[in-house]
Parts: sequence; structure tokens; C-alpha cells
Amino acid sequence: DASKEGADAAKSSVDVARDALILGERPWIKVKHRIVNPLMFNVSGWKGPIAKMSIEDTLENVGSTVALNVLSWEDVIPIDPDHSLRTAIARRNQWCDSNRHPDPKGLSGYMLFPKDPQTQVSTVGPFMETVIKAEVTNSDVLSGKVGFVLVGCVCYRSSFEPKSIPTHETRFMYYLGKMQDGGFNPYISPEGTAVDLQLIEVGDGMSAD
Repeated sequence: DASKEGADAAKSSVDVARDALILGERPWIKVKHRIVNPLMFNVSGWKGPIAKMSIEDTLENVGSTVALNVLSWEDVIPIDPDHSLRTAIARRNQWCDSNRHPDPKGLSGYMLFPKDPQTQVSTVGPFMETVIKAEVTNSDVLSGKVGFVLVGCVCYRSSFEPKSIPTHETRFMYYLGKMQDGGFNPYISPEGTAVDLQLIEVGDGMSAD
């Protein structure tokens, strides 16, 4: 009847107004990355030789309100021997998806206020056993070489949204590559120190919600 239609219309208007308020006032976290220490191979690790590098992350809340329960994760993962990013994407999805609904008994994270960037440095990288398994074997030019990507995610909450809804997330992915001839080459020999690698955005590897 007319009264029900009027009530539904009013509820719809309220929902639209609430959604607009959330979009306009909610926090939005962006993250910038910089290589601090280059990728080094065959470094002694607790459970065996590793490859490692240090990344500086600058997290900035470009929204209007404080972000709560901020947690971030990243890692350097070899490109698959078939040149796909399947393993890297699966690993990123595993962490990011599990933190859509974080364990309330786990880490609570920290607050990030608007326009007050926070910088942190993380040391990441795979075991050398994983690196060797990722060596290309089906190419004369690339045989024995490995490519790498940096993947990760920042998750956080808005102060005025219930804890029952999924966290917001900023996901990222970069190739580690050498710039050459107007393009880049992500494949290197896994030995010594790779001093020429740069972070190069993967076209569809960035997202924010």
C-alpha cells in the first residue's frame, strides 16, 4: 500500500545518506614503498639460507577520520617457473582474505590519524630452497634465472562502522625489475646482491576498498 511504499522510500533515502556519509568521512589508507636494502641471496637464516631485502613503507590516511586496527603485511615471492604470478597472488589473497574478519584474540593493530603518515621498515624474502624451485627451465635466455614480486596488504577499520563488517583493505603488488630499453626485466640470477632492482607496479595488482 501507499504507506508501505512511503516507508520503503524513506528507508532507502536514509540508506543512501548513510552510505554517502561513510564514503565522505571514512579513512582511506594509501601506502608507498621504497627499497632500503637490495635483495641479497644465500643469507644465513634461522631455518636455512634465505633471500632477503628491506622495504620502507609509508602509510598515510588520506581520509577524514581516524583508521583503527591498522595491520599490514608484505613479502617478496618468486614468480612461478611458468612466468605466472599464481603463487604470489594466492599468498596475498590468503593473508588479506583471512584479515577481512580478524581474530579478536589476535593483534589489535594501531590507529592512523588523517594526514599523519607513519613510516616502517620490514625485512622480507623467501627461503633459497623456494627460490631455486622457481628457476626458469624452459627458456634458453632465462634458464636458471628467477623473477620476484613484492605483494602485500593493509587492513583497517573505520571508527563509526561496526566490527562485524569486513575490514577495508589496500592491496598492492610490484615487480622487482631492472629498467632497460624503455621497459623492464624482472629476471635475475639468484646469487650475490641484486643492486639494480626497482619496484614496478603491476597494472592490476593495486586495489583499495
